[in-house]
Amino acid sequence: MPILERIKTQPFIMHKRMPIIHGLILARGGSKEIPKKHTRPFLGKPLIAHIIEQALLAEYLAGVWVSSDSQEILDISQEFGARAILRPDEFALDNSPSIDAAQHFLIHHGCDDACDAVCLLNACCPLTRAEDVNGAIRLF
Repeated sequence: MPILERIKTQPFIMHKRMPIIHGLILARGGSKEIPKKHTRPFLGKPLIAHIIEQALLAEYLAGVWVSSDSQEILDISQEFGARAILRPDEFALDNSPSIDAAQHFLIHHGCDDACDAVCLLNACCPLTRAEDVNGAIRLF
């Protein structure tokens, strides 16, 4: 059963097994306030690298993915260990809801059978630590 249907019909039963959770970072290339903000240096590395590194250290994430309409962001993301997903332009507009990009990830990237949940991580929060991600998932 695809994950979108499972989420609607089946709650997680934590005592049977831990859910398989993938971290998903949404990083649009068209920032208007700070152009190219995700690739700009912050404390010696691109801004997006900070959340990728911490997500990779989070013990409860089975994988870390970056969804973007920018090849530059995807290239940097791969350099820092994330898997890259080229997001279609219609899901990368100023008013595009995050859920559309998350559904694109779930439907088009083979996570239906190997994913119970997605943890959305904010690309613009370089101070997020692996412990923060782990703590949020434990509350889940």
